[in-house]
Amino acid sequence: MNNNLFTIGQTSKIKGITIKALRFYERIGLINPFYTDPVTRYRYYSFEQLIQLDVIRALRSIEVSPKDMVGILEKRDTGQLMEYLAEQKVSMLNKIALLQNSIQTIEQARNTIDHSISVIANREVATRLIPKRYILTQKVSNDIGEKDAMVLFSKFLMIIEENNLLDTYETGYYCIPDKKGEIRPSMVYNAVTANKRSNKALLSTIPTGEYLCVSFNLQNAHLQTNKLNEYMTQNKIQPRLILQVNLLNDVFTTNTQYCEIQVLL
Repeated sequence: MNNNLFTIGQTSKIKGITIKALRFYERIGLINPFYTDPVTRYRYYSFEQLIQLDVIRALRSIEVSPKDMVGILEKRDTGQLMEYLAEQKVSMLNKIALLQNSIQTIEQARNTIDHSISVIANREVATRLIPKRYILTQKVSNDIGEKDAMVLFSKFLMIIEENNLLDTYETGYYCIPDKKGEIRPSMVYNAVTANKRSNKALLSTIPTGEYLCVSFNLQNAHLQTNKLNEYMTQNKIQPRLILQVNLLNDVFTTNTQYCEIQVLL
């Protein structure tokens, strides 16, 4: 017996592949033992086959079916195998990129919800340093209704997907004061982040800076906006930019929907 051969048990232990799986691979013709004892029917594998099993295990980890692997390995062509592995590497890198995007999306949603909950806990006017935000925008009439705004926000989602952007789950309105001093929307926006694969041609920015902020809901909107106006009057503040941001404090109902006014100082 060749001492350079490994029993099926040794092979199973070395490669972390069950004996049942090795027998299955033999049955479908994926990899046959190098030698089978005609009397004991013991199966033995060579060192070169251990390398083949590494390739098989790698292919299985990326969900290549045993049937497809038979077609690859039965040709016994190293050049073709290398080409196939290169193709699979590109496919795996694309999948990794998609998974990373999904992880970032989940983390961004959590951060936005946490931030929204912390914002509404404070009913007073406060200043906050807010970093630069990248946004998609669409001009609107100052009497736009909630349903029409929702349609535009839905369109933003399609644009985000088409341009490989990442949603931050921050939506809102650029606002301007009317003759009565009440703020009215002039544009809707959706804040996003971008990576190397993103098309950034459609993006504009909200500048970084100190923002005067106050949160409100439908029930206390008049009280809170008056509080903000009084603060700006007392401190002789001339706003450079006014935003109304939709807060994501509750994803299951709109009955407790909050917003935040952000005034760039």
